[in-house]
Amino acid sequence: MRPTPSIASAILTLLAASCVTTPPARGKVDFAREVKPLLEARCLPCHRGDALPGLPDFRDRAGMIGAGYLVPGNAAASRVIQVTQLRDDQIGAMPPTGHALAASEIELLTRWIDEGADWPEGEQLHQKRGAEPRSR
Repeated sequence: MRPTPSIASAILTLLAASCVTTPPARGKVDFAREVKPLLEARCLPCHRGDALPGLPDFRDRAGMIGAGYLVPGNAAASRVIQVTQLRDDQIGAMPPTGHALAASEIELLTRWIDEGADWPEGEQLHQKRGAEPRSR
């Protein structure tokens, strides 16, 4: 017995649909596991208040928000995203020349900010031992 055209069409549709894969759903960005280590390693050598006078202090959420570098829920308006997307040869690029963030790091920060920039109350970033500002 041959399948009717409508049954054959339905079978082909099901087969085609089973070949299409959807990317796995990403969970919410984890501040403690993903964002905090990134900020401590890549930003805090210079943005820790006492490292280089005049630079915004990134040790806590309030400092980043107050300086305009973090706009929770709006990565495009967050200066931290704007300056990390600049090429090394552009004025204001951060981190300084030769130390650009990887695209995956910028994407992670962008997702975290767009998700609301979850940062536990009272949590502070801490300078890793031996890390010095890159401009010294």
